[in-house]
Amino acid sequence: SQLFLQRCAASGAAERTILYLNETADPPIERLMAPRVALAAAEHLAFDAGLHVLLVMADVTHYAEALREISTAREEIPGRRGYPGYMYTDLASIFERAGRIAGKAGSVTQLPILTMPDDDLTHPIPDLTGYITEGQLVLSRELDRKGVFPPIDVLPSLARLMNLGIGEGRTRADHRGLADQLYAFYARGRDVRRMAAIVGEANLGDQEKRFLAFADRFEREMIHQGSAARTFEETLALGWTLLGDFPASALTRIKPKFIAEHHRATPPAPPAPEQEAEPGELMAGAASAVSERALAAVEAAKVATEEADEEVVPEKLDAVEEMHEEAVEAPRRGVEVAGANPLRQRAAKTGGDHEAAPAPPVESPEAARAGRAAREGASWSENPPRARGSCGSARGSAPPAAGRGCCAASARCSRASSSRSCARCWRAARSSTTRCSRRRRR
Repeated sequence: SQLFLQRCAASGAAERTILYLNETADPPIERLMAPRVALAAAEHLAFDAGLHVLLVMADVTHYAEALREISTAREEIPGRRGYPGYMYTDLASIFERAGRIAGKAGSVTQLPILTMPDDDLTHPIPDLTGYITEGQLVLSRELDRKGVFPPIDVLPSLARLMNLGIGEGRTRADHRGLADQLYAFYARGRDVRRMAAIVGEANLGDQEKRFLAFADRFEREMIHQGSAARTFEETLALGWTLLGDFPASALTRIKPKFIAEHHRATPPAPPAPEQEAEPGELMAGAASAVSERALAAVEAAKVATEEADEEVVPEKLDAVEEMHEEAVEAPRRGVEVAGANPLRQRAAKTGGDHEAAPAPPVESPEAARAGRAAREGASWSENPPRARGSCGSARGSAPPAAGRGCCAASARCSRASSSRSCARCWRAARSSTTRCSRRRRR
Protein backbone atom coordinates (compact mmCIF):
# COMPACT_ATOMS: atom_id res chain seq x y z
CA SER A 1 0.00 0.00 0.00
CA GLN A 2 2.86 2.39 0.74
CA LEU A 3 4.21 1.82 -2.77
CA PHE A 4 0.87 2.81 -4.32
CA LEU A 5 0.66 5.92 -2.14
CA GLN A 6 4.19 6.97 -3.11
CA ARG A 7 3.50 6.47 -6.83
CA CYS A 8 0.27 8.44 -6.63
CA ALA A 9 1.95 11.27 -4.76
CA ALA A 10 4.84 11.39 -7.26
CA SER A 11 2.50 11.47 -10.27
CA GLY A 12 0.18 14.08 -8.79
CA ALA A 13 -2.79 11.70 -8.77
CA ALA A 14 -3.11 11.59 -4.98
CA GLU A 15 -5.84 14.25 -5.08
CA ARG A 16 -7.94 12.02 -7.35
CA THR A 17 -7.30 8.74 -5.51
CA ILE A 18 -9.53 6.88 -3.04
CA LEU A 19 -7.87 4.13 -0.98
CA TYR A 20 -9.72 1.32 0.81
CA LEU A 21 -7.18 -0.54 2.94
CA ASN A 22 -7.63 -3.87 4.70
CA GLU A 23 -4.68 -5.06 6.72
CA THR A 24 -3.75 -8.60 7.69
CA ALA A 25 -4.73 -8.04 11.32
CA ASP A 26 -8.27 -7.08 10.29
CA PRO A 27 -11.06 -9.71 10.32
CA PRO A 28 -11.41 -11.82 7.14
CA ILE A 29 -15.02 -10.72 6.66
CA GLU A 30 -13.80 -7.13 6.19
CA ARG A 31 -11.39 -8.40 3.50
CA LEU A 32 -14.37 -9.77 1.59
CA MET A 33 -16.24 -6.46 1.88
CA ALA A 34 -13.35 -4.14 0.86
CA PRO A 35 -13.49 -4.77 -2.93
CA ARG A 36 -17.27 -4.43 -3.01
CA VAL A 37 -17.16 -1.11 -1.18
CA ALA A 38 -14.52 0.12 -3.65
CA LEU A 39 -16.66 -1.02 -6.59
CA ALA A 40 -19.67 0.87 -5.22
CA ALA A 41 -17.62 4.08 -5.07
CA ALA A 42 -16.19 3.50 -8.58
CA GLU A 43 -19.65 2.94 -10.09
CA HIS A 44 -20.95 6.14 -8.46
CA LEU A 45 -18.08 8.20 -9.92
CA ALA A 46 -18.39 6.57 -13.34
CA PHE A 47 -22.13 6.35 -13.97
CA ASP A 48 -23.37 9.24 -11.82
CA ALA A 49 -20.49 11.72 -12.21
CA GLY A 50 -19.50 10.65 -15.73
CA LEU A 51 -15.84 9.91 -14.94
CA HIS A 52 -13.53 7.24 -16.26
CA VAL A 53 -12.42 5.27 -13.20
CA LEU A 54 -9.51 2.82 -12.87
CA LEU A 55 -9.97 0.30 -10.06
CA VAL A 56 -6.80 -1.48 -8.88
CA MET A 57 -7.35 -4.47 -6.57
CA ALA A 58 -4.36 -5.97 -4.79
CA ASP A 59 -4.19 -8.73 -3.90
CA VAL A 60 -6.81 -11.16 -5.22
CA THR A 61 -4.89 -14.03 -3.59
CA HIS A 62 -5.51 -12.52 -0.14
CA TYR A 63 -9.21 -12.25 -0.98
CA ALA A 64 -9.38 -15.93 -2.01
CA GLU A 65 -7.53 -16.98 1.16
CA ALA A 66 -10.05 -15.11 3.27
CA LEU A 67 -12.87 -16.77 1.32
CA ARG A 68 -11.40 -20.22 2.07
CA GLU A 69 -10.96 -19.36 5.75
CA ILE A 70 -14.60 -18.35 6.12
CA SER A 71 -15.76 -21.39 4.16
CA THR A 72 -13.80 -23.67 6.48
CA ALA A 73 -15.30 -21.96 9.54
CA ARG A 74 -18.77 -22.60 8.12
CA GLU A 75 -17.86 -26.28 7.59
CA GLU A 76 -18.71 -26.12 3.88
CA ILE A 77 -17.68 -28.84 1.46
CA PRO A 78 -14.20 -27.89 0.17
CA GLY A 79 -13.29 -27.93 -3.48
CA ARG A 80 -9.90 -28.00 -5.18
CA ARG A 81 -7.03 -27.41 -2.68
CA GLY A 82 -9.54 -26.57 0.04
CA TYR A 83 -11.10 -23.58 -1.72
CA PRO A 84 -14.90 -23.47 -1.80
CA GLY A 85 -16.64 -24.68 -4.92
CA TYR A 86 -18.36 -21.32 -5.45
CA MET A 87 -15.08 -19.36 -5.63
CA TYR A 88 -15.45 -19.00 -9.43
CA THR A 89 -18.91 -17.45 -9.00
CA ASP A 90 -17.72 -15.19 -6.20
CA LEU A 91 -14.78 -13.84 -8.25
CA ALA A 92 -17.01 -13.36 -11.29
CA SER A 93 -19.43 -11.24 -9.25
CA ILE A 94 -16.53 -8.80 -8.71
CA PHE A 95 -14.71 -8.84 -12.06
CA GLU A 96 -17.84 -8.57 -14.22
CA ARG A 97 -18.85 -5.26 -12.68
CA ALA A 98 -16.33 -3.51 -14.93
CA GLY A 99 -17.39 -1.90 -18.20
CA ARG A 100 -19.80 0.73 -19.47
CA ILE A 101 -23.54 1.32 -19.39
CA ALA A 102 -25.45 2.37 -22.46
CA GLY A 103 -26.37 6.02 -22.25
CA LYS A 104 -23.77 6.79 -19.59
CA ALA A 105 -20.59 8.77 -20.22
CA GLY A 106 -18.31 7.18 -17.64
CA SER A 107 -16.65 3.77 -17.43
CA VAL A 108 -15.04 1.41 -14.90
CA THR A 109 -11.82 -0.38 -15.74
CA GLN A 110 -10.54 -3.03 -13.36
CA LEU A 111 -6.91 -4.04 -12.93
CA PRO A 112 -6.84 -6.99 -10.48
CA ILE A 113 -3.41 -8.04 -9.22
CA LEU A 114 -2.75 -11.49 -7.82
CA THR A 115 0.32 -13.35 -6.58
CA MET A 116 0.56 -16.88 -7.92
CA PRO A 117 1.21 -19.30 -5.05
CA ASP A 118 4.49 -21.13 -5.76
CA ASP A 119 4.53 -19.42 -9.20
CA ASP A 120 2.02 -22.04 -10.32
CA LEU A 121 -0.15 -20.82 -13.18
CA THR A 122 -2.46 -23.82 -12.75
CA HIS A 123 -3.28 -22.90 -9.15
CA PRO A 124 -7.06 -22.46 -8.62
CA ILE A 125 -6.79 -18.69 -8.04
CA PRO A 126 -4.95 -17.68 -11.28
CA ASP A 127 -6.68 -20.46 -13.20
CA LEU A 128 -10.21 -19.28 -12.39
CA THR A 129 -9.22 -15.62 -12.72
CA GLY A 130 -7.91 -16.25 -16.25
CA TYR A 131 -11.27 -17.75 -17.26
CA ILE A 132 -13.19 -14.66 -16.12
CA THR A 133 -11.02 -11.73 -17.20
CA GLU A 134 -10.50 -10.58 -20.79
CA GLY A 135 -6.73 -10.86 -20.61
CA GLN A 136 -3.78 -11.38 -18.34
CA LEU A 137 -0.22 -10.10 -18.13
CA VAL A 138 2.19 -12.57 -16.51
CA LEU A 139 5.34 -11.12 -14.94
CA SER A 140 8.52 -13.21 -15.05
CA ARG A 141 11.08 -13.41 -12.27
CA GLU A 142 13.74 -14.49 -14.77
CA LEU A 143 13.26 -11.39 -16.91
CA ASP A 144 13.30 -9.23 -13.80
CA ARG A 145 16.68 -10.70 -12.81
CA LYS A 146 17.96 -9.88 -16.32
CA GLY A 147 17.01 -6.23 -15.84
CA VAL A 148 14.11 -6.29 -18.34
CA PHE A 149 11.38 -3.77 -17.50
CA PRO A 150 8.51 -4.36 -17.65
CA PRO A 151 9.30 -8.08 -17.11
CA ILE A 152 6.27 -9.35 -19.06
CA ASP A 153 6.36 -13.01 -20.05
CA VAL A 154 4.88 -12.91 -23.55
CA LEU A 155 4.05 -16.62 -23.96
CA PRO A 156 1.53 -17.13 -21.11
CA SER A 157 0.14 -13.59 -21.39
CA LEU A 158 -3.20 -13.21 -23.16
CA ALA A 159 -5.40 -10.48 -24.64
CA ARG A 160 -8.80 -11.72 -25.81
CA LEU A 161 -9.84 -8.31 -27.13
CA MET A 162 -6.67 -7.71 -29.15
CA ASN A 163 -8.22 -8.47 -32.54
CA LEU A 164 -10.95 -5.87 -31.90
CA GLY A 165 -8.44 -3.10 -31.31
CA ILE A 166 -5.79 -3.67 -34.00
CA GLY A 167 -5.62 -3.83 -37.77
CA GLU A 168 -6.23 -1.43 -40.61
CA GLY A 169 -7.91 1.76 -39.44
CA ARG A 170 -6.81 1.23 -35.85
CA THR A 171 -3.08 0.46 -35.72
CA ARG A 172 -1.76 -0.97 -39.00
CA ALA A 173 -2.76 -3.69 -41.45
CA ASP A 174 0.30 -5.88 -40.80
CA HIS A 175 -0.08 -5.78 -37.00
CA ARG A 176 -1.74 -9.19 -36.57
CA GLY A 177 0.62 -11.15 -38.82
CA LEU A 178 3.71 -9.45 -37.42
CA ALA A 179 2.64 -10.23 -33.85
CA ASP A 180 2.00 -13.89 -34.71
CA GLN A 181 5.41 -14.25 -36.40
CA LEU A 182 7.28 -12.65 -33.49
CA TYR A 183 5.38 -14.85 -31.06
CA ALA A 184 6.22 -18.03 -33.01
CA PHE A 185 9.93 -17.22 -33.34
CA TYR A 186 10.19 -16.27 -29.66
CA ALA A 187 8.51 -19.52 -28.61
CA ARG A 188 10.99 -21.46 -30.80
CA GLY A 189 13.89 -19.54 -29.25
CA ARG A 190 12.71 -20.39 -25.74
CA ASP A 191 12.58 -24.09 -26.68
CA VAL A 192 16.11 -23.90 -28.07
CA ARG A 193 17.27 -22.19 -24.87
CA ARG A 194 15.99 -25.07 -22.78
CA MET A 195 17.67 -27.55 -25.13
CA ALA A 196 20.95 -25.62 -24.96
CA ALA A 197 20.89 -25.94 -21.17
CA ILE A 198 21.07 -29.72 -21.65
CA VAL A 199 23.31 -30.31 -24.68
CA GLY A 200 25.29 -27.06 -24.61
CA GLU A 201 25.13 -24.10 -26.98
CA ALA A 202 28.21 -25.29 -28.88
CA ASN A 203 26.31 -28.42 -30.02
CA LEU A 204 23.45 -26.46 -31.59
CA GLY A 205 23.02 -26.08 -35.33
CA ASP A 206 23.11 -22.81 -37.21
CA GLN A 207 19.31 -22.57 -37.35
CA GLU A 208 18.96 -23.19 -33.60
CA LYS A 209 21.63 -20.58 -32.82
CA ARG A 210 19.73 -18.06 -34.94
CA PHE A 211 16.51 -18.64 -32.97
CA LEU A 212 18.42 -18.44 -29.70
CA ALA A 213 19.93 -15.08 -30.69
CA PHE A 214 16.47 -13.86 -31.73
CA ALA A 215 15.01 -14.74 -28.31
CA ASP A 216 17.77 -12.78 -26.55
CA ARG A 217 17.29 -9.73 -28.82
CA PHE A 218 13.49 -9.90 -28.45
CA GLU A 219 13.75 -9.70 -24.67
CA ARG A 220 16.45 -7.05 -24.71
CA GLU A 221 15.00 -4.76 -27.38
CA MET A 222 11.27 -5.46 -27.75
CA ILE A 223 10.05 -6.37 -24.25
CA HIS A 224 12.45 -4.08 -22.41
CA GLN A 225 11.18 -0.53 -22.64
CA GLY A 226 12.35 1.09 -19.43
CA SER A 227 10.89 4.49 -18.73
CA ALA A 228 10.82 5.55 -22.40
CA ALA A 229 7.51 5.99 -24.20
CA ARG A 230 7.23 4.06 -27.46
CA THR A 231 4.51 4.48 -30.06
CA PHE A 232 2.82 1.72 -32.06
CA GLU A 233 4.68 2.73 -35.21
CA GLU A 234 8.04 2.49 -33.45
CA THR A 235 7.13 -0.88 -31.96
CA LEU A 236 6.06 -2.34 -35.29
CA ALA A 237 9.20 -1.00 -37.00
CA LEU A 238 11.32 -2.61 -34.26
CA GLY A 239 9.53 -5.93 -34.86
CA TRP A 240 10.39 -5.86 -38.57
CA THR A 241 14.00 -5.06 -37.66
CA LEU A 242 14.17 -8.17 -35.48
CA LEU A 243 12.77 -10.28 -38.31
CA GLY A 244 15.52 -9.03 -40.62
CA ASP A 245 17.80 -11.81 -39.39
CA PHE A 246 15.56 -14.37 -41.13
CA PRO A 247 14.98 -14.84 -44.87
CA ALA A 248 11.63 -13.91 -46.36
CA SER A 249 10.82 -17.59 -46.96
CA ALA A 250 10.85 -18.23 -43.18
CA LEU A 251 8.10 -15.65 -42.48
CA THR A 252 5.17 -18.02 -42.97
CA ARG A 253 2.64 -16.14 -40.79
CA ILE A 254 2.77 -12.81 -42.66
CA LYS A 255 1.12 -12.09 -45.97
CA PRO A 256 3.53 -11.77 -48.94
CA LYS A 257 2.47 -8.19 -49.70
CA PHE A 258 3.43 -7.08 -46.19
CA ILE A 259 6.75 -8.92 -46.46
CA ALA A 260 7.57 -7.18 -49.72
CA GLU A 261 6.66 -3.83 -48.21
CA HIS A 262 8.36 -3.97 -44.80
CA HIS A 263 10.91 -6.81 -44.69
CA ARG A 264 14.54 -5.82 -45.03
CA ALA A 265 17.08 -8.63 -44.63
CA THR A 266 20.01 -7.86 -42.38
CA PRO A 267 23.32 -8.25 -44.26
CA PRO A 268 25.50 -11.07 -42.87
CA ALA A 269 28.51 -10.16 -40.78
CA PRO A 270 31.87 -10.29 -42.60
CA PRO A 271 33.93 -13.41 -41.82
CA ALA A 272 36.77 -13.03 -39.37
CA PRO A 273 40.23 -12.88 -41.01
CA GLU A 274 42.20 -16.10 -40.76
CA GLN A 275 45.43 -15.93 -38.79
CA GLU A 276 48.53 -17.20 -40.51
CA ALA A 277 50.29 -20.03 -38.72
CA GLU A 278 53.91 -19.76 -37.62
CA PRO A 279 56.56 -21.64 -39.65
CA GLY A 280 57.28 -23.91 -36.72
CA GLU A 281 53.60 -24.91 -36.45
CA LEU A 282 53.46 -25.66 -40.19
CA MET A 283 56.58 -27.87 -40.04
CA ALA A 284 55.36 -29.71 -36.96
CA GLY A 285 51.92 -30.27 -38.50
CA ALA A 286 53.36 -31.60 -41.76
CA ALA A 287 55.75 -33.93 -39.93
CA SER A 288 52.93 -35.21 -37.73
CA ALA A 289 50.81 -35.99 -40.80
CA VAL A 290 53.69 -37.91 -42.40
CA SER A 291 54.21 -39.87 -39.17
CA GLU A 292 50.54 -40.87 -38.99
CA ARG A 293 50.55 -42.10 -42.61
CA ALA A 294 53.75 -44.10 -42.03
CA LEU A 295 52.40 -45.74 -38.88
CA ALA A 296 49.22 -46.67 -40.73
CA ALA A 297 51.31 -48.21 -43.52
CA VAL A 298 53.34 -50.28 -41.04
CA GLU A 299 50.19 -51.63 -39.37
CA ALA A 300 48.63 -52.45 -42.74
CA ALA A 301 51.79 -54.33 -43.79
CA LYS A 302 51.84 -56.38 -40.58
CA VAL A 303 48.15 -57.29 -40.90
CA ALA A 304 48.70 -58.31 -44.50
CA THR A 305 51.60 -60.59 -43.58
CA GLU A 306 49.56 -62.26 -40.85
CA GLU A 307 46.66 -63.07 -43.17
CA ALA A 308 48.60 -63.92 -46.35
CA ASP A 309 50.00 -67.40 -47.01
CA GLU A 310 52.98 -66.44 -49.17
CA GLU A 311 56.38 -65.73 -47.69
CA VAL A 312 57.13 -62.23 -46.46
CA VAL A 313 59.26 -60.11 -48.79
CA PRO A 314 62.03 -58.49 -46.68
CA GLU A 315 62.59 -55.65 -49.18
CA LYS A 316 59.02 -54.35 -48.71
CA LEU A 317 59.36 -54.43 -44.96
CA ASP A 318 62.70 -52.59 -45.23
CA ALA A 319 61.05 -49.80 -47.21
CA VAL A 320 58.19 -49.50 -44.74
CA GLU A 321 60.57 -49.44 -41.76
CA GLU A 322 62.64 -46.69 -43.41
CA MET A 323 59.44 -44.65 -43.87
CA HIS A 324 58.67 -45.17 -40.21
CA GLU A 325 62.15 -44.01 -39.16
CA GLU A 326 61.83 -40.89 -41.28
CA ALA A 327 58.38 -40.16 -39.81
CA VAL A 328 59.57 -40.59 -36.23
CA GLU A 329 62.58 -38.32 -36.71
CA ALA A 330 60.80 -35.70 -38.86
CA PRO A 331 58.69 -34.04 -36.10
CA ARG A 332 61.71 -33.52 -33.87
CA ARG A 333 63.87 -32.14 -36.68
CA GLY A 334 61.02 -29.97 -37.98
CA VAL A 335 60.40 -28.35 -34.62
CA GLU A 336 64.12 -27.83 -34.03
CA VAL A 337 64.67 -26.22 -37.43
CA ALA A 338 61.54 -24.03 -37.27
CA GLY A 339 62.16 -22.76 -33.75
CA ALA A 340 65.91 -23.34 -33.57
CA ASN A 341 66.72 -20.77 -30.92
CA PRO A 342 63.82 -19.29 -28.89
CA LEU A 343 66.13 -17.00 -26.90
CA ARG A 344 67.62 -15.51 -30.04
CA GLN A 345 64.17 -14.94 -31.54
CA ARG A 346 62.95 -13.27 -28.34
CA ALA A 347 66.04 -11.05 -28.24
CA ALA A 348 65.43 -10.02 -31.84
CA LYS A 349 61.81 -9.11 -31.10
CA THR A 350 62.45 -7.17 -27.88
CA GLY A 351 65.71 -5.62 -29.02
CA GLY A 352 67.56 -6.93 -25.97
CA ASP A 353 71.12 -8.15 -25.77
CA HIS A 354 70.53 -11.69 -24.57
CA GLU A 355 73.06 -14.34 -25.37
CA ALA A 356 71.20 -17.22 -26.94
CA ALA A 357 72.08 -20.84 -26.38
CA PRO A 358 73.46 -22.70 -29.41
CA ALA A 359 70.94 -24.68 -31.40
CA PRO A 360 71.12 -28.48 -31.11
CA PRO A 361 72.74 -30.18 -34.12
CA VAL A 362 70.38 -31.63 -36.72
CA GLU A 363 71.01 -35.31 -37.26
CA SER A 364 70.92 -36.57 -40.86
CA PRO A 365 68.74 -39.57 -41.83
CA GLU A 366 71.82 -41.71 -42.64
CA ALA A 367 73.34 -41.03 -39.22
CA ALA A 368 70.03 -41.79 -37.53
CA ARG A 369 69.73 -45.18 -39.31
CA ALA A 370 73.34 -46.07 -38.52
CA GLY A 371 72.87 -45.19 -34.84
CA ARG A 372 69.71 -47.23 -34.65
CA ALA A 373 71.38 -50.24 -36.27
CA ALA A 374 74.22 -50.01 -33.75
CA ARG A 375 71.75 -49.77 -30.85
CA GLU A 376 69.75 -52.75 -32.12
CA GLY A 377 72.93 -54.82 -32.52
CA ALA A 378 73.85 -54.06 -28.93
CA SER A 379 70.37 -54.95 -27.69
CA TRP A 380 70.61 -58.26 -29.64
CA SER A 381 73.71 -59.31 -27.73
CA GLU A 382 72.27 -58.21 -24.37
CA ASN A 383 68.73 -59.58 -24.83
CA PRO A 384 68.83 -62.38 -27.45
CA PRO A 385 65.54 -63.87 -28.64
CA ARG A 386 64.38 -67.23 -27.29
CA ALA A 387 62.54 -68.82 -30.24
CA ARG A 388 64.23 -70.79 -33.04
CA GLY A 389 63.92 -69.56 -36.62
CA SER A 390 63.49 -71.58 -39.78
CA CYS A 391 67.13 -70.93 -40.77
CA GLY A 392 68.32 -73.13 -37.89
CA SER A 393 69.84 -70.35 -35.77
CA ALA A 394 68.91 -70.59 -32.14
CA ARG A 395 67.44 -67.33 -30.92
CA GLY A 396 68.94 -67.85 -27.54
CA SER A 397 72.45 -67.40 -29.04
CA ALA A 398 74.20 -64.72 -31.04
CA PRO A 399 73.07 -64.23 -34.65
CA PRO A 400 74.92 -66.27 -37.33
CA ALA A 401 77.50 -64.67 -39.55
CA ALA A 402 76.64 -63.44 -43.01
CA GLY A 403 76.74 -65.98 -45.85
CA ARG A 404 75.49 -68.96 -43.79
CA GLY A 405 71.95 -69.00 -45.21
CA CYS A 406 70.51 -66.47 -42.81
CA CYS A 407 70.40 -62.70 -43.08
CA ALA A 408 69.89 -62.17 -39.37
CA ALA A 409 73.34 -60.63 -38.92
CA SER A 410 72.71 -57.78 -41.37
CA ALA A 411 71.30 -54.39 -40.44
CA ARG A 412 68.42 -54.99 -42.82
CA CYS A 413 67.32 -58.04 -40.82
CA SER A 414 67.33 -56.01 -37.61
CA ARG A 415 64.84 -53.61 -39.19
CA ALA A 416 62.79 -56.27 -40.95
CA SER A 417 60.46 -56.97 -38.03
CA SER A 418 59.83 -56.03 -34.44
CA SER A 419 61.33 -59.38 -33.24
CA ARG A 420 64.82 -58.45 -34.65
CA SER A 421 65.21 -61.60 -36.78
CA CYS A 422 65.20 -62.24 -40.51
CA ALA A 423 61.96 -62.31 -42.45
CA ARG A 424 61.84 -66.14 -42.65
CA CYS A 425 62.44 -66.46 -38.88
CA TRP A 426 59.73 -63.93 -38.13
CA ARG A 427 57.28 -65.69 -40.48
CA ALA A 428 58.00 -69.07 -38.89
CA ALA A 429 57.51 -67.70 -35.40
CA ARG A 430 54.16 -66.23 -36.39
CA SER A 431 52.87 -69.34 -38.20
CA SER A 432 52.11 -71.35 -35.06
CA THR A 433 50.11 -68.52 -33.52
CA THR A 434 48.19 -68.02 -36.77
CA ARG A 435 47.28 -71.71 -37.04
CA CYS A 436 46.15 -71.77 -33.40
CA SER A 437 43.88 -68.75 -33.88
CA ARG A 438 42.37 -70.29 -37.01
CA ARG A 439 41.53 -73.48 -35.14
CA ARG A 440 39.78 -71.41 -32.46
CA ARG A 441 37.72 -69.58 -35.03
CA ARG A 442 36.64 -72.87 -36.63
